[in-house]
Amino acid sequence: MTRKEERIRQVRRQKMILMAIGIGILLLAILVGAVVSGNKKNEKKEQEAAEKQAQQEAEEKAEKEEDTLPDINVDLSELHSANAILLDVKTGKVLAEKNSEEKIYPASLTKIMTVLAGIENIKDFQKEVVIPSEIEGTLIENHASVAGFDMGETVKAEDLFYGAILASGGDCCMTMAREVSGTEQDFLKLMNEKAEEIGLENTHFADVSGFHHDDNYSTVKDIGELLNKALHNKEFYKVFTTNTYTTTATEEHPKGIELKSTLYKNLDTLDVTGGKILGGKTGYTESAGLCLASLADINGREYILVTAKADGNLYTEGFHVTDAVNVYEQIGKSIE
Repeated sequence: MTRKEERIRQVRRQKMILMAIGIGILLLAILVGAVVSGNKKNEKKEQEAAEKQAQQEAEEKAEKEEDTLPDINVDLSELHSANAILLDVKTGKVLAEKNSEEKIYPASLTKIMTVLAGIENIKDFQKEVVIPSEIEGTLIENHASVAGFDMGETVKAEDLFYGAILASGGDCCMTMAREVSGTEQDFLKLMNEKAEEIGLENTHFADVSGFHHDDNYSTVKDIGELLNKALHNKEFYKVFTTNTYTTTATEEHPKGIELKSTLYKNLDTLDVTGGKILGGKTGYTESAGLCLASLADINGREYILVTAKADGNLYTEGFHVTDAVNVYEQIGKSIE
């Protein structure tokens, strides 16, 4: 090998060494970068986790502070109603009760479950539904309250919800049952399954409108739990807290039907000390007495009151409503 060739080989060897060193330095730099980046990511994750935990703890603390019930003093002993229960909506805590687990006939308070089951099983609230002519005889026989739709009239499903709660319309309940399940008996199965799901141990439904039936029974405690559950459904809450509503215009009713809450029959105002009554469902049969399940907002907190077996009838003073005003006034005055 000549000296020239040897020189060329040395130069190539030096280049290869330098290249290897360069590659090594590059790989080392990449490795160091990856380690640093990984550390930064870990630090970021740890920081995010710490911030999330701090936020969660702050929310839990705020929630606990918010859930601290005001100190209220409510006496149910002087009510006209034989049975009563007062609940805090957010916590579900029973604040006062009177014979709350005694068997009652819920009358039209039944419609709370009827409407909840309807809302949960009718997916399109704007769906057109026909009022079936076959229900007219039962409505007349039971002297039922009605929303005022004509037999055979085509209405929106949502109109049935308002008609059942505001006007206590049996026509709406019977139509709803047939629309969802085909028959009232099959719809009652849904209602009783829902009662079991909620945990209403002393409740059984035998009529979708609440017409008197020995096997249609409950307790004010169960009705309170049912209403609290129902109010967590946005559509039900909207319906229950509406005071007046006009149904969709139809050929039979071009201007719709104006529905007003039955609470207005006995109240000039829904205002009470520190707040107002947001909504309610009244009920009455001779066996049930005057009944009421209501919701009020007092000082920014919501309360449910369910009462049953008040003396009187549809033509006397509304003692069930008087009782509600009494209790809500007690709450407002005790936390002024």
